[in-house]
Amino acid sequence: MKDRNTVGLRFQQSHYQSPTYHFSTAWNKLGGIIPANYKERLDNFINNIDKTAKLEDNETVYISPISELPSYKLKNYIEENKLNINTARKIEKLDTIVISESFLRKNYLNIKKYDYNKGKWITDSETFLIFPISTIVDNPNFKKYIPKAENYYYDITYITRKVKATHYIVEINEFKSWIKQNSSFREILTHKDTETIDGYKLEQTHGNKKVCDALGFVLNLLDNIEKHNIKIVLDNSLQEDINKGLVVDYETFETLYGMLRSSDMDSWEVAKEIIANCEFEASKPYLIFLYYTFAELRKRTLNKNHMFVRNALHKFYDGPMSGRDQSISIDRLIVKLGERCPQYLQQQMPCLVYHMNSLAGKTVIKEITLA
Repeated sequence: MKDRNTVGLRFQQSHYQSPTYHFSTAWNKLGGIIPANYKERLDNFINNIDKTAKLEDNETVYISPISELPSYKLKNYIEENKLNINTARKIEKLDTIVISESFLRKNYLNIKKYDYNKGKWITDSETFLIFPISTIVDNPNFKKYIPKAENYYYDITYITRKVKATHYIVEINEFKSWIKQNSSFREILTHKDTETIDGYKLEQTHGNKKVCDALGFVLNLLDNIEKHNIKIVLDNSLQEDINKGLVVDYETFETLYGMLRSSDMDSWEVAKEIIANCEFEASKPYLIFLYYTFAELRKRTLNKNHMFVRNALHKFYDGPMSGRDQSISIDRLIVKLGERCPQYLQQQMPCLVYHMNSLAGKTVIKEITLA
């Protein structure tokens, strides 16, 4: 798909000039469209990534926009291990690109939309029509449908100037409803610059700016890998190498629990930093338990190091994220741990005993044995 800035377009009844109709245009631009055939390629690529690939000496590396690893951690890792590794951004100069598998899956593969007709979330692709703004604004046949600039939300001038949009995009079934209102809209179908594409709409919403900004990189990723024979390293694998040596075991869990349960904010920050710099896979059972137990670990922050491990732990969490009380009851804690990560229950039972005794302020349970 060509690079372009697009905005969504709807043909609806006017609130100002009923019963005539006009175009209603969302002023924030769309993130773009992921073509259906590319999504299939991307899915196949992710499923076949070599998850054991490591950084090697004499490589030129790029921590890509779809990596969640803080760049300073790579820099420190290179310096501490005296590695001959350079960093660059130009694709043709790279040997290796660092990406996040979970970031790709969450934002570019697991795309859902709510189908109001079916009353459920669906993952089906849609067919879209993409055409230049000029096909509407420069055509006298459509002049009556464009409202006066009384509200910037509908103002074509505002949209093209501020959002820098060049094209409209509309779902094909919606476009058919336009033709029922006025057959002149068929002209757009035969315009030389009109394109039809099957795919998934990526909408720019609060909190997903990085996802939208990185779409161009993602859409060119597979071709660039093949063209320049670039190796892929997963950021969670790189994180394991960087943090090798510090494992959170049960004894360390007790220490971290005490730090997070204190009222000293400095202790919280130290605990969070220890958690962010440990071997994640080896420490996972204890980290998950702490994540369920302390809302402080679930908070979003500007600390990229904390957010990297926070995002990894959040995949195992199923509990309250907002409201006055973000704690989870003991009975629900046991149920959720059993549902989300049953493979770690044996290691987490001593944690549960420690947690219950801490809440009681004395030893009320000595051991919990799984059946």
